[in-house]
Amino acid sequence: SFEKTLDQQDKTLVQYFDEYKAVRKEIAPHMDSIYVLGLSLQKQSLEDYLQHVTEPVLVKELKVIDQIVKYKIEAGKKVADENTSLANQSTTVMISAILLAIILGTFLSILMAKNISRIIGSLVKESQFLIEAATNGKLDVRADPHKINFEFRDIMVGFNKTLDALISPLNVSAEYMDRISKGDIPQKITDVYKGDFNEIKNNLNLCIDTLNELVKEMDKMYEAHKGGDIDAFVDPQMFTGVYRKMANGINEEVKIYIHIVSDIMGVLMAYSEGDFSPILKSLPGKQAIANEKM
Repeated sequence: SFEKTLDQQDKTLVQYFDEYKAVRKEIAPHMDSIYVLGLSLQKQSLEDYLQHVTEPVLVKELKVIDQIVKYKIEAGKKVADENTSLANQSTTVMISAILLAIILGTFLSILMAKNISRIIGSLVKESQFLIEAATNGKLDVRADPHKINFEFRDIMVGFNKTLDALISPLNVSAEYMDRISKGDIPQKITDVYKGDFNEIKNNLNLCIDTLNELVKEMDKMYEAHKGGDIDAFVDPQMFTGVYRKMANGINEEVKIYIHIVSDIMGVLMAYSEGDFSPILKSLPGKQAIANEKM
């Protein structure tokens, strides 16, 4: 209704007020930029933005206000002869409103800058708290979102969720490696992981499969030898790397004892037939007791 009254009295003044409202609307997009800079924790960039970007808009606003003031002054001069008292009163009211708008605008700008600076400070403090905890190996430490302004609280919630997603697979991997190192081969990991974590899971499962297969082959060889099949060995072609080396080492160790037993049996067989010419070759270490007994 105020603008309708102005439109009836003076269209030029309405135009100036439209310009004033347009300038005020220009401030809105800057609020989004200030919010983004606040999320990025770039305190210096935020202060620069408030100084170099927001200030020109305020200057533009003051220019429009100055136009309104000048127009009112000129209008007041035109009607000074007819209604000097009314013109002066209107000018005083307008100037007071303008001064009040300037004061309020300046106060809000300062208040907003201080508030954003405080929020960024709290974000940086919580981030440093997480970094220090992780550096000291305290992987279960999380940030407290309630220490952050509610508008930026989701940032800390996101940090905590990221740490949970990162540390949970690491804890599983550490537990499995601990059990494997103690000879307790666990079941394969069935949890669903993505990306690099899925590769870690696949590698651990492959290690579990290989160890289980090696134990299985050794059990088969043991049962075969127990049943008298002394030619049974672990198949090294089923394994790769150090596991193949382990399989070959087991086979070679068994072959050594098989050869010794075969040599002893050969000498004993000759002796049983009355041929005492064979002599058991010298054996190393504690195996030399066989030479003494023969």
